[in-house]
Amino acid sequence: MAKDPAFLFFPEAFITGTMGMSSAEKGDYVILLCIQHQQGGLIPKPTFASMAGDSSFIRSKFIETEEGWFNVRLMEEIEKRQRTSTNMSENAKIRWAKYKEKKENATAMQLHSKCNATAMPSKDININKKLRSKLEIGNDKRGEFQERGESIRLAQLLFDCIKERKMDFKTPDLNQWAIIMNRMIRLDPRKPETVEAVIRWCQADDFWQDNILSPVKLREHFDQLELKMKKAEYMKLPKNTRSNIATYQQMAAEEG
Repeated sequence: MAKDPAFLFFPEAFITGTMGMSSAEKGDYVILLCIQHQQGGLIPKPTFASMAGDSSFIRSKFIETEEGWFNVRLMEEIEKRQRTSTNMSENAKIRWAKYKEKKENATAMQLHSKCNATAMPSKDININKKLRSKLEIGNDKRGEFQERGESIRLAQLLFDCIKERKMDFKTPDLNQWAIIMNRMIRLDPRKPETVEAVIRWCQADDFWQDNILSPVKLREHFDQLELKMKKAEYMKLPKNTRSNIATYQQMAAEEG
């Protein structure tokens, strides 16, 4: 059977998922996806090392196995098309099957390990240590794809706003910035649109723009910044509008 000539491409997901990448990194990322597709599911390690280099952004998009590297979402798309094609190499199919088995059995292993230690023989999940470590660390990130995309976008936004005022501002580790943004969204929790609004407001404020120069500081002062932002927006309203709002708030408080 002829080699599958194409795979699905999602522009919106690509734009969101590559926020923070340079143009060169985006190009290398696309080429690596094409190589994975043409190789039947796995990118040879020497090829991946040559293309990805030290880019933490690119490496975060792939999983390492003993035979090579693969992108999870593309592997899923390849598998879907595999229903009518036989292009995926045997090694890729075996590795992908073990990866899926690891995910599917994780919950069952947790539930039954106390009552039946032999319920899931280790030979059935014989995944190399590097892959197991990456799966354990990366499952949450892959399960929160949308949040991660927003985190990268917000990290890039904060950097861009600072760079507009401080041309000599040193380029930070945007991947680490994105991790802090991700914690704000998932753990605090904050809505991405609220974080964006606060970033834009504080970077336009004469005082706060020089005090919020990292996601760590943004997170530390977020409640204070949000209150000041809302107050500033409120004071911009016409006086009669502010009076009506105050009246409605008082009525609502009295009604309990």
